[in-house]
Amino acid sequence: MEEDTVKPAIFHGNGLDILHQGESCIGYDRIYVGAEIEASDLQKLKNLLAPGGILVAPVDDNLTKVVRMNSLSEFRTQTISGVHFAPLLKNPRKSVLIPAKKWSPSRHHLYPCTFQRSTKALLLCSSSPYVQPPLLEIPNERINISAILPKDVWVHILSFTNRKCKSC
Repeated sequence: MEEDTVKPAIFHGNGLDILHQGESCIGYDRIYVGAEIEASDLQKLKNLLAPGGILVAPVDDNLTKVVRMNSLSEFRTQTISGVHFAPLLKNPRKSVLIPAKKWSPSRHHLYPCTFQRSTKALLLCSSSPYVQPPLLEIPNERINISAILPKDVWVHILSFTNRKCKSC
């Protein structure tokens, strides 16, 4: 079985000034901060977590673990131990935009299994030779209009979908 590999991306900027756009809107599963931050800066980083995500950071001489409980602003915070780290540099103030990753056939394996199954069903449906009955013949019956969309339309739609599934 081929091992999935994801190439890391490096973005230059201030970690406290990550814009809430692109990939940041999806949220991160894990965040580790390698320099001490002030308690007042912790909220900025907590907001970058996805539901169920974990943040570990030295905050005011305490190694702190934060878990985002749900999509609302509910967090569980725990002090792991006392530590001493060098402070995170706040200057220069340079905002960072981490662009969102869009679906493509080459990235399909990086998505959750539920997303992969749904995508497969949609693409198989769009390739179906099934011909929809005219709406006038059966006015009260629901019709699967997705079966008549060409595969190219589905590939375009999928490129704008979120790789996080609702059950994750």
